[in-house]
Amino acid sequence: MREPLPALSSAFPETRALFEERSCVFLLADLAAIPQEEALAALLPEERAISDSMAIARRHEFAVGRMLAHAALARLSARDAPILRGERGEPLWPEGIVGSIAHTKQKAAALLAARRPDISPPGIDLEHIARGLSDPAWEHILSPSEEQFFSRSAAQALRMIVFSCKESLYKALYPVCGEYFGFHDAGVSQESAALLQARFSDAAQGAQQSGWLTLTLHRALCAFPSGSAFSCHYEIDDEDVLTVLMPK
Repeated sequence: MREPLPALSSAFPETRALFEERSCVFLLADLAAIPQEEALAALLPEERAISDSMAIARRHEFAVGRMLAHAALARLSARDAPILRGERGEPLWPEGIVGSIAHTKQKAAALLAARRPDISPPGIDLEHIARGLSDPAWEHILSPSEEQFFSRSAAQALRMIVFSCKESLYKALYPVCGEYFGFHDAGVSQESAALLQARFSDAAQGAQQSGWLTLTLHRALCAFPSGSAFSCHYEIDDEDVLTVLMPK
């Protein structure tokens, strides 16, 4: 039997509230609250083999993410099994489960749900805003349509929200489609871009803010035709941004 899950983080209150009446399980923890030895001891042997080649700090992030994922599986009454990695590093879930894991050097999160053919899968990403995106990196992640919507001198918080939402979309769709797609294959809608730019034009970095944006596919991906729209929720808490691609 697994050890009880340590106290969960109280960060990102609005995001946590989104899942109070949903069938998804979202768990978030501060790495500082879970000693590395404790996290590593909770890994299954197959998971520990994956972590053995990682740097010490990365092993801690990996182990806490797996702890949260196993706790989420239990809350879904799903079969527990080693959570291995696919070709592109994605978690390989037990049959009938979809979800994703995210982490920074300070926090880790897991979002899991039962697979359903009538509901798009969830995705989650967590980024430290101070990590930032350089101007060339910002331009690299923008699709041609987004280049018309966003300023090249956009605030770092805005850049990280757009980057993170695209990561959440990738984490949601790649495991179920099995098809690689890049930053240019999805874009923020013109309306969402305008709202983001207005909100972050004079916003102080680190202020707690949240909202929604719409991402649209520019190409077909398995069951999702070109033009499919997805809602991404973002929340800034202290110096981190958490994005969630909500199932619908």
